[in-house]
Amino acid sequence: MYNYVNKSLGYHFYNIVLYGESIGSGPSLFLASLREKCVGGIILHSPIASGFKMIKFSRSQCHSNDLFPNSDLIRYINCPVLIIHGDKDKDVHIRHSELLFKMINDNNESKYFWIVNGGDHNNIRSHFSQ
Repeated sequence: MYNYVNKSLGYHFYNIVLYGESIGSGPSLFLASLREKCVGGIILHSPIASGFKMIKFSRSQCHSNDLFPNSDLIRYINCPVLIIHGDKDKDVHIRHSELLFKMINDNNESKYFWIVNGGDHNNIRSHFSQ
């Protein structure tokens, strides 16, 4: 999809914003980490810190077989990052977003964390988007 938008439609990389929600944070972070020149930004909505950390949360480095090593990949992101997470999320605990935010490269000055008070895993867009 990125190549189609970039090459076929002619959008420059800095005009592309990636959006990854929940497990979709994995492909978004993977794509952004591959880019020499990152995209215009990335929005992570209720992201997971890694696939294995969903089973047993830890702050250690991701397992080598993890399909979604997000907490390792996010340190390579050099574009603006917005993380959105509800404080009542029971599907993906907010500590996943807290860890990801902490792992963002210190040189990245465009990082934002929006904790949605009363937000759960599935109601942020429908109840808190205005």
